Amino acid sequence: MITNHIYNQYDPQDPSPRDTVFFFRRGEVLIRTLPSGEYRCPTVEEAGSQCLRYLFRIDDTCYFMREESETVPEGYEYVNIRHTRTLSPHDLSFAVMTGYHLYQWYHYHQFCGRCGTRLEHHPRDRKMICPECGHAVYPYVKPAIIVAITDGDRLLLTTRPGHDIRALVAGYCEIGESAEEAVSREVREETGLAVTDLKYFGTQPWGYDANLMIGYFARVKGDPTPHPDMNELSGAVWVPREEIEDQAIPSLGSEMIMYFKYHGWFSEEVPSEEYFRF
Repeated sequence: MITNHIYNQYDPQDPSPRDTVFFFRRGEVLIRTLPSGEYRCPTVEEAGSQCLRYLFRIDDTCYFMREESETVPEGYEYVNIRHTRTLSPHDLSFAVMTGYHLYQWYHYHQFCGRCGTRLEHHPRDRKMICPECGHAVYPYVKPAIIVAITDGDRLLLTTRPGHDIRALVAGYCEIGESAEEAVSREVREETGLAVTDLKYFGTQPWGYDANLMIGYFARVKGDPTPHPDMNELSGAVWVPREEIEDQAIPSLGSEMIMYFKYHGWFSEEVPSEEYFRF
């Protein structure tokens, strides 16, 4: 379990040599894999202190984004951003995906959507401001749901085309619907099932897709036979608790799967934080 504390308010700090610098390009981040199997990102000492954009602080370490990156420090390579999910330390993976969330926002919001003028960084707040019309743009967060569908001591696990990892049903909240309504709709659309007895489990920021994941447990209602939408899923099967495999990648979905494996239906008497939350 990650116990580090993130200070995500916009409070720019001067970079120190041991602070971390993220080099992002579309879908990738610059890392070095160590002999221990862990990985690291460049420090300010390695990357230089020019063209850095302050992102946030975790405990005593500040994280920056290199805004111009024609050259990179030696010994590092670009890898797919999602590859960091499988690497250690997990607190760095959390920092990477949160930094990538901000990188995408900065990258896709360079011009005013109202008048077309190039946006400027506000000196005190985390927002982009238009010097011509005053329009302000703040970081976006896209709410999404993820649901553990249960049938007694069975859990519904799905697979997606091109992937063999079993996962829970998940999807975005649509305009004009609550998170609970999104659960019912996504379950119906993807599996053909109806659910009842929704119970809130927890949330997790998921910066790879700029999401805030909202987790629920639910019981299947009526016929438990899944009819997966083959445009969305490649399969959906009921798995008994004793046959659920341990989850190696830290995520809210993994945490919910492991909770069901060891405890069954969600009970607030058992703290969920004992598992994999970033």
